[in-house]
Amino acid sequence: MTCKIVYGDDIVRMTLTGDMGLGHVVDRLVSSVDTDAENLRLRYQDEEGEWCALNTDADLQECRVVTNALGGSIRIQASAQGK
Repeated sequence: MTCKIVYGDDIVRMTLTGDMGLGHVVDRLVSSVDTDAENLRLRYQDEEGEWCALNTDADLQECRVVTNALGGSIRIQASAQGK
């Protein structure tokens, strides 16, 4: 499944396989843009267009379920804590 992570003006695209957890997403983002994993805030857009917290592997699994139901790719919004 395609995953797009938006961080400021940057968009990181990755393939997210079923065995990958939230740590893989964070590691990919940190390696692609100038940010620190401890200060990240991640959110995904649900079927109602609301931005939901993405803090655990369970949240990522829910994100996958929603995305599968809607079709398309996972869209994640990333920001630094406090911004």
